[in-house]
Amino acid sequence: MGVVLAGKGKMLAAMIESCVSNGIKISGVLRYETVNSPFFKRLFGEIFMNFPDKILVDKYKLLDIKVKSINSTQFKDFLIKNNVGILIVGTWGEKISEDIINTPVIASVNIHPSLLPKYRGPNPYIEVILNGEKETGVTIHLLDKNYDSGCILAQEKIQISNTDTSDDLRNKVIYKAKEILPKLLNEMEEGLVIPVKQNEAEATYYPLKKFDNIIDFTSLTSSEIIRLVKALHPWIPCYIKAKWGMYLRINPYKIAIKDYVGDEFAGQLLQDYSFKDRLTIVCADGVPLEMCSLKLYPKFLAPLSKIVDMRMFVKY
Repeated sequence: MGVVLAGKGKMLAAMIESCVSNGIKISGVLRYETVNSPFFKRLFGEIFMNFPDKILVDKYKLLDIKVKSINSTQFKDFLIKNNVGILIVGTWGEKISEDIINTPVIASVNIHPSLLPKYRGPNPYIEVILNGEKETGVTIHLLDKNYDSGCILAQEKIQISNTDTSDDLRNKVIYKAKEILPKLLNEMEEGLVIPVKQNEAEATYYPLKKFDNIIDFTSLTSSEIIRLVKALHPWIPCYIKAKWGMYLRINPYKIAIKDYVGDEFAGQLLQDYSFKDRLTIVCADGVPLEMCSLKLYPKFLAPLSKIVDMRMFVKY
């Protein structure tokens, strides 16, 4: 019996590498791009975007499964005809039907980037940073009819540093998942894994939501701004609204609290002449934030960022 891997991007690439390097038979790979994008958009992406999962599918000559949905009859037939033992899902946008979940011989499992039952939902990377958590983790659990609520098969903790963005956190989770997956799969095939039911009293769920990525220094504290900028990276850039319809894009790795004592009001720009692409602005808690390597937006203005003085654009 083999496994089928379903997912996208870096997580799916890590799942492929983990299985290949440990001699685990991969019966096929279902990439989210193949079911979620129009043909020409997908083709353009595969030619120009260098999807890491697609690169590995080609490198290892794996079967790239082509179906319209993970819940399709065609995919179920594939699982049955190939006597698939385990379906492994990592980063998927569709709610998977019970019919598909129950088809593999052994089980269907999901890799979730949090310490379940806490932080259920589609993107816990953002929420754990926004909430100032010091640790998170990766949980591999059985799929069931609800989101992220199946019995836990394996779980590992991951520390969150003060400098971590969601991108950094995702990389840590992927590395840990790649590390623990082979051992778990071997134990599952040998019947050595005891599923542990999640404690619903401790469960939290965070759905997708909209974020205001235009930073308001008069209403947010310095810590809130840092967490927001780091949490939204790499998916949603944060900006400072500037004059003349322009914005200044904040670098999530170049933002820090400045050691300064003064009586300036929230939103005030501190005079700092060292670098043209740096600003220091006082936040709602009276604490200044220093932001370096700022870039002008729209993008065609970005090359000017190190030439012009950023202070001329600030509205505060």
